[in-house]
Amino acid sequence: MKALIILVLGLEILIGCKSESISPNKLIGRWNHTYSVKDKNVGGTWSEWHQINTLVALPVLEFTENGKILWDGKASTACCTFLSYELNEDKITLKDLVTSEFCNNVKCKTSDNWTIIKLTDDILEIESGNNASRYQRAN
Repeated sequence: MKALIILVLGLEILIGCKSESISPNKLIGRWNHTYSVKDKNVGGTWSEWHQINTLVALPVLEFTENGKILWDGKASTACCTFLSYELNEDKITLKDLVTSEFCNNVKCKTSDNWTIIKLTDDILEIESGNNASRYQRAN
């Protein structure tokens, strides 16, 4: 009986730890920020999803087939943003940080990796450091 319990627990751990490869085709497209975010607490656990209140319209995030990241249909010119990406399993590696004379004086506190928490036909959830954001596919 003890061996059976150990076997069942072992299988659950193996199945639960399985890393699923994300299809690039599922990621490609335009994504609207839902204004839903969650934060990692000091102990490393995640808060519940909550709505942020902002008077600023967040731009549409777009992943293109040729590895570009667009914001509202164009490449970003804002400091501390990235222009391209590579997808490997559930990791999005961000590349080509925006550079300009002005950006040389800015210290960026941004991660160059995003982790896909969830990706369905309609929902994209991305972890970036101690924060996560939820997006909905744009029409």
